Amino acid sequence: MKRGIALLLAVLLLMCSGCSDLLESDKIKLQFYYRVSNDIPSGNALTSEVKYLDSDSIPAVMEALLEGPYKAGMMRTFPEKVQLNSFALNEGILTLDLSESFGTLSGYDLMLAQYCIVLTVTQLDSVDGVSMTVDGKKVPGGAAGILTPTNVLLTGETQDPYMISSQLYFPTKEGTGMGVEYRMITVESMDAVGQSQGVLDQLFIGPREPELAPCLNGGMMKVSSVQGNVCTITMDEEALDKLISDQATFQLKLYSIVNSLTELDAIDKVVFLLHGELMDGWETQYGAKYDF
Repeated sequence: MKRGIALLLAVLLLMCSGCSDLLESDKIKLQFYYRVSNDIPSGNALTSEVKYLDSDSIPAVMEALLEGPYKAGMMRTFPEKVQLNSFALNEGILTLDLSESFGTLSGYDLMLAQYCIVLTVTQLDSVDGVSMTVDGKKVPGGAAGILTPTNVLLTGETQDPYMISSQLYFPTKEGTGMGVEYRMITVESMDAVGQSQGVLDQLFIGPREPELAPCLNGGMMKVSSVQGNVCTITMDEEALDKLISDQATFQLKLYSIVNSLTELDAIDKVVFLLHGELMDGWETQYGAKYDF
């Protein structure tokens, strides 16, 4: 996915003398969450698209969220006339007062709309939880109190898991390169940490194709954070030993992990730590690499 996009961008950059890259570098990158279109037979409830904003202010983020989505495979999540009336931010709790048309949502539609708002705005460092009202009053039939990305999964009328589609990289058994598998992945949450941990868990499960080899086969490795498009992974000694045991395939195993994680829109670089500490001889950050 990202590799194909990168090749297309490379062509465009040659045509516009690098202008688009400079424009994007000055903008704020966020994931915006919406409902999956009903005609997509994936079983997903929500998905996300990346947008670049000039500002990460609450009004700017909410305006961009309410006017979308633009990506194929998504459906409109909010009534067209919904607007942000006002907001207040106090010690990490964001209170959003939305216009009357938001109150026309009900049941499952309302629950998913609230989830999309929570998952989007809590990416901002200043926001830990969200409370919503309609014209100053409780949202009719909506979740009461403060919603966070964690309890979003525990409230409402459904216990359906979140799922994402992504591609995973594994070394070939011959040790000459990497192969790709497309997979539906169950994740505990739709935030960047939840998605990246889901990808990591699938790498531990290993490949399904007989010509591919595992890249992770022992020890502990988990995502500790995703900040500024950098995913930080911490591991124990057993996982490190398994990873570096065969120097001939070490690079393939390492970049199978990196390439799989950077397929996610929220991740561009990966950091590896041993029990939370940087390791001697390791790069500070690793970006995707496809040619060996």
